[in-house]
Amino acid sequence: MEYLYQLIALIFFFIIFKHSWDGYKEFKAANDERKAEIKRMWLLFFMIKWISTALVLTGILLTNLNIYPLNIYFHGVGVIGWTIAGFLYKDKAILVNFGLQIPLFALGFFKTIT
Repeated sequence: MEYLYQLIALIFFFIIFKHSWDGYKEFKAANDERKAEIKRMWLLFFMIKWISTALVLTGILLTNLNIYPLNIYFHGVGVIGWTIAGFLYKDKAILVNFGLQIPLFALGFFKTIT
């Protein structure tokens, strides 16, 4: 069983490293204009991810404190941010996870205004 965990960790590391290595190779081969564009995209992606994470965690905290409907608003905006980040990064797992949450939060939004 221990070997199975090591194999899973190795595969996971390889996937992450290969993706990072491809991005590094693209960055090194790019000209100065392209490098500036790549840096701006990474900064935008970084900001969207962390702001969305803070919003999702705030929504979870508000849910645990039973503060309704504010919890739906914070969590919903965070989910939209993560969906945008998944779209920009072309990450299907993030898109499926957070994209499918959008209709659920939309129901919560409409329930609070009616």
